[in-house]
Amino acid sequence: KQWYQRRVAITAGDYASHVELLKYLNSGGDIDRCREVRERMSGIFPLTPEMWIQWINQEKLLLPINREKIQASVEKLYERAVQDYQSVRLWHQYCNDAIQVLEYDTERIREIFEKALRSAGLHVTSGSWLWDQYRQYETSLLDLIDEKLKTDKNDEILKTKRRKQDEIVNNLYTRQLSVPLKGMDITYREYIDWAGSESIISSTVKEKFESAKKKLEVLLEFEEQIENSPSPHRAAYQSYINFERKENNPSRVMCTMERAIADNPLDCGLWCSYLEYLDQVVRHGEVVLSVYARAVRNIPWTVEVWCSYLLALQRHGKHFTHVESTMEEALKNGFGDATSYVTLYACYLDFHWRQERSVTHENGDKPKVNALDRAFEDAINFINQQFGEGADSHGQLTMFMAEVDGIRGDVDSMRNLLSDLLLLPVYKEQSRIWMFYIELEQRYGTKDSVRNVFRKAIYCNTDACDYILNQFLLFERLHGTLETYDNAYLKVKRVQKRNAEKISKENDRRRNEAIPDGKKERKFEAKKEKSTDCDSALIPLL
Repeated sequence: KQWYQRRVAITAGDYASHVELLKYLNSGGDIDRCREVRERMSGIFPLTPEMWIQWINQEKLLLPINREKIQASVEKLYERAVQDYQSVRLWHQYCNDAIQVLEYDTERIREIFEKALRSAGLHVTSGSWLWDQYRQYETSLLDLIDEKLKTDKNDEILKTKRRKQDEIVNNLYTRQLSVPLKGMDITYREYIDWAGSESIISSTVKEKFESAKKKLEVLLEFEEQIENSPSPHRAAYQSYINFERKENNPSRVMCTMERAIADNPLDCGLWCSYLEYLDQVVRHGEVVLSVYARAVRNIPWTVEVWCSYLLALQRHGKHFTHVESTMEEALKNGFGDATSYVTLYACYLDFHWRQERSVTHENGDKPKVNALDRAFEDAINFINQQFGEGADSHGQLTMFMAEVDGIRGDVDSMRNLLSDLLLLPVYKEQSRIWMFYIELEQRYGTKDSVRNVFRKAIYCNTDACDYILNQFLLFERLHGTLETYDNAYLKVKRVQKRNAEKISKENDRRRNEAIPDGKKERKFEAKKEKSTDCDSALIPLL
């Protein structure tokens, strides 16, 4: 116990240690300590349905001590539990406890049943549990009304209630029979018994039932593939998802994807595919963002998901404080490499730039407080502190801010950013950054400022020196005079000569390194002897 407690305290992200500690505490019946560990664990990880059920059932043991307090506690636990993973079993127990433990009124119970059906009512092999449970509840209400009518057959209010309740039960039957679910033949027979005769059932209901049965035959083949495949059934689920996507029923696609996620919670590809589908097809803000919130809890190390989450928050009009708090959460995860943080910060800077442009457009003036500049400074400071200066190996963030300053009309700031960047050895020889600088000067500067950058660039021995030299001459041909072209031409020739000499020396060095030492000595002696012969030949005879 003590070892696991220390392990959990030291390494909060150690899932296995939390699980083992819970096993030990459960075996001892320490409910208060179990609650503490579960609370801490659920703040870090999503819990499995089995863990939630175990937690809720343990809390229910305390009902006799303080019923109202435990009811409130159980209610909150259920609301949290159903947000982690899809689970028919969890929803089934929630609906049952809503009636027997939480003692909700009829409307609240119906709300929970409807949520359960939206979440897992399309589950081919298990969804009928929820439908049957819902019908049984509504049928029990109908039976209560019938009991009351036995004592007062002329009560018009009760008769009206009965008609409405009868419609509710009938509607549930017809809804269920239109969904392809395992065991739907049994449901159809129950419907006939309840209705009193098959002839009473409308042709529309019969048609929907037959259509659902035909689809069920196809779906059962996919269900068999899942059942017969090794856990976690990734390939079988993918085939199922592909089929449902072709059928183009978003509710069914989401249900199948939720099932796949429940069995493959750490599969980044599956989560990304799901989120992409929601962004492109579903587009319902509440639905999309709830899945994103779950995704970053399951695979917090995936920076692409965090970036997509930030974009989704903006897309669905969430307040900027929500975006900022999400960014703060992302930074806490520790991606381990500078590139991931650069990608994340680039997305965050985009958000602030959109905000700035939006405010500028609406008010006609620049915003007084420039959040974008602060965010850029935070980004550079964070990355430099964590990974060292130059960790943004392509200068992506600084180049972005330089472009922003150019658009703002702050050319001096643009130049300062790029000049400082190009002083660092890691960037100095990157022709891409030099050409970016030159392009900005062409857009926002003067011809002389462009020439100044070209003159600096050609002497920096960049990774594409010939390209920059040619671009310098092209610029002078297009925008300069004969004098400026001649000056540029002379500079280019000097640089080309210098580069040719460097290349020649480097080639000589490599050739010498490739010659064995013995051959080098013989070659040197031969060269020396030849040199002596030549010298003696120049001495005049006496």
